[in-house]
Amino acid sequence: MQTNRRAFWLPALALTMAMALPGCQRGVPETVKIGVAMTLSGPTANRGQDLLNGALLAVEELNGAGFRVRGKPVKFEVVAKDDKADVQLAKQVAQELVDQDVRLVLGHTNSPQLQAALPTYVSAHALVFTTTTQRTLVEQGS
Repeated sequence: MQTNRRAFWLPALALTMAMALPGCQRGVPETVKIGVAMTLSGPTANRGQDLLNGALLAVEELNGAGFRVRGKPVKFEVVAKDDKADVQLAKQVAQELVDQDVRLVLGHTNSPQLQAALPTYVSAHALVFTTTTQRTLVEQGS
C-alpha cells in the first residue's frame, strides 16, 4: 500500500511544485511549507491521517531526492493542522496556515470545512488540493 501512496503523492507534489514555484515573486524559497488541513482526531480521523501520512512520505522522498527548482535545492516541510471536522475551526486553521506562509494546502477532509476555509486560501493565492467533491465547491472555479 505504501508504494501506491508514494506513486500518487510524489509525482503530484513534484509536478505541483515545479509549476508553482517558478512563479514565486520572491524567488525560489529554501523551504516550501505544505499545509495539511484535515480532520486528524475524532471518529472520522482515519481518512485525514491517511492523507497526512501520504504527504509526509512524499515530502520525505522529495527531500531525500534533492528536489531543485531553477537549479536551487528546495526542502519541503509539512504543517499539519487538525480542523476536528468543525467549520469554525477550519476557518481558523486556514488563517493559521496562510499566516505561516503556506501556499499549498492539502485539505480539508469534509466539504463544509473546505467551504468555510476556501475564501481564506483564495485571498492568499494558495493552491488547494482536496478530496472533497461537493458540486458547489467544484463549480466555484477557485
